[in-house]
Amino acid sequence: MEKKATALGRPQEKSVQLIERNPIAGNQETICQLVKNPHFTHLSLSGMGVAGVSCRCKVGGGMSRRGVRLAILGFVALAIAPALAQKTLTATEAKDHIGEQATVCGKVVSTRYSEDSRGKPTFLNFDQPYPNHIFTVLIWGNDRSKFGDPEAAYRGKHLCVTGTISAYKNVPEIVASQPSQVKLQKE
Repeated sequence: MEKKATALGRPQEKSVQLIERNPIAGNQETICQLVKNPHFTHLSLSGMGVAGVSCRCKVGGGMSRRGVRLAILGFVALAIAPALAQKTLTATEAKDHIGEQATVCGKVVSTRYSEDSRGKPTFLNFDQPYPNHIFTVLIWGNDRSKFGDPEAAYRGKHLCVTGTISAYKNVPEIVASQPSQVKLQKE
């Protein structure tokens, strides 16, 4: 984050430019609204693409350095909040969140390693066994060695998997390419 202050000719007034490199560019207006308060006499927003957002605020004389620092701190907190607010869903709820980044938790009730199929997939089905499965963790063959023997290691266990929920034949799934995406839960 950069903070730039320049004098505008009057000692009680200064301009503060807040720049946050934010991968979630959709929060530009919300982020800029955070720094708007009675001491700010002007607020403008200019998008910098997906790289981030720029808020330019003109600060009146009543704003202290501490106030500016607090505004900047709030700005940063709001910018990173969406990344920290990860959704945790049940296997049943996953179908309503296709295309979203989330954590889905459930019990692995059936597994299958299809070594003769294209891509050599491993399927871990949550809560209902195949063919009535309601959620699947998919591990492709080229990532399988990172997980050891996933169909044996995870069968009957309660797991949470994090990633982008997609759907295959109307069944939600998350493709796990790294073991860090899969967490064993206490039963």
